Amino acid sequence: MQRVACRACILYAALSIAVPSSSLGAALHVPADYPTIQACIDAAVGGQDECVVAAGTYNETINFLGKAIALRSSGGAEVTTIDASGIPGSVVTCANGEGPDTVLDGFTITGGTGTYLSVPDFGDYGGGMFNFGSAPTVTNCRFSMNRCSRRGGGMYNYSASPLAIACTFSSNTAQDGGGISNFYGSPTVIGCALTDNTAFGAGGGMAHYLGNMKLTNCIVIRNTAVSYGAGLHSTGDATVIGCAFLGNSGPADGGGISNEGGTMTIANCAFTRNTAMYDGAGIFNIFANTTVINCTFTGNQAPYGAAIYNLSSGPTLEMSNSIFWGNVPDEIRNYQSAPVVRFAVVRGAFPAGAVDGGGTIDVDPMFVRAPDPGPDGMWDGVDDDYGDLRLQAGSPCINTGDPAFVPAPGETDLDGHARVLCGRVDMGAYEFGIGDYDCDQTVDLTDFAAWSDCMSGPLAGEPPVAPVACAAFDFNADGQIDLWDFAAFQRLPITP
Repeated sequence: MQRVACRACILYAALSIAVPSSSLGAALHVPADYPTIQACIDAAVGGQDECVVAAGTYNETINFLGKAIALRSSGGAEVTTIDASGIPGSVVTCANGEGPDTVLDGFTITGGTGTYLSVPDFGDYGGGMFNFGSAPTVTNCRFSMNRCSRRGGGMYNYSASPLAIACTFSSNTAQDGGGISNFYGSPTVIGCALTDNTAFGAGGGMAHYLGNMKLTNCIVIRNTAVSYGAGLHSTGDATVIGCAFLGNSGPADGGGISNEGGTMTIANCAFTRNTAMYDGAGIFNIFANTTVINCTFTGNQAPYGAAIYNLSSGPTLEMSNSIFWGNVPDEIRNYQSAPVVRFAVVRGAFPAGAVDGGGTIDVDPMFVRAPDPGPDGMWDGVDDDYGDLRLQAGSPCINTGDPAFVPAPGETDLDGHARVLCGRVDMGAYEFGIGDYDCDQTVDLTDFAAWSDCMSGPLAGEPPVAPVACAAFDFNADGQIDLWDFAAFQRLPITP
């Protein structure tokens, strides 16, 4: 049993997106009304009907045919499978201009082998799902054990901009992009897991070529690639927010992420126990522009630049409010690159070639629990412990980030809590101070009294409470201070 502590690491399992039933047309049922899923799609009226599929395994491939319909299971992905084993092609196809009102909800997608294309290279693309010039919505699905000869074992997006929420991409294989591959378009992936996927080229978890991709609140774990980017390989523009890259490995460069010639922003992320045979176990930048903000790197391993390796990159190359600690053998390595490193913890000597932007320290960040391979002493996916990279009270990273930092509206740390809780941003992926209203790094009866005021308002004659400070009590990160938070507050050790 592996141990992982972060919101992204549980969000994909806990998040379930409800897709409302259509009130304009009919709910068509499979197999009660139609024997196959495709027969239901063929009969459905776009913009009106929906297909509701009973639990079971359906041996077929399906094509939405450009229809704005919801295809959903009645029992969820655990009990409803579309299995294309023995049938050539992608399991699901959206290649006729489908938009966000085309919805796939609650299926396991397996057994796909992809759709043949002659561009960008001859071969099969999108084993699990093939999106061409479309923008469907995909929720609560599991893409597993799909394969193709070229790109996108789990999903391929060609000039496509799908929205994937609360999905799992696991044990898929392809030449590039074992889990997902993008070519142009602007796909958005939220609250998903990319796990145990394999690329015989680049991008075990995801390969992103051109376009603009967003990856938010995801876990990218134990993916492998033969060349670049075992977790994520990108040559386009990308935004990676609130994600955990854990245990990804490859025999070349970029265990967690490789950014080749693209522009990428990476914020509020954790990189733990990623490995690369050559450069950049956490991140490998080549001819790239990369901004890293409030991230934590620990336990990554590569011969050069275990946390980050920068090769001929810039001019935009900055690492701020971040922790680089316990990576082997070094933290940041630069070649023909001059990143600005500021307000960060960097173990050992300041990186050669980097520009000191101020505020950098070489002090133990005091994680709650460091990564550990478990009782068997091996990082083998059996009993691995990726640690708890939150900060202990007294950590030198608390309230020592960039004093000029202003969080974006609604920005949160890796736990989903307010990015700034005590006036000044912390270093690393996690903000210290949940439950600590008065910011004295101790949760005591004074904080308990403040919780009551934050929930119900102060008593008559008492001063008003500060909404920003009340964010310290939003334990479940839902934007409300309520009894759910009180239940979590009670579990904290309170100092009398």
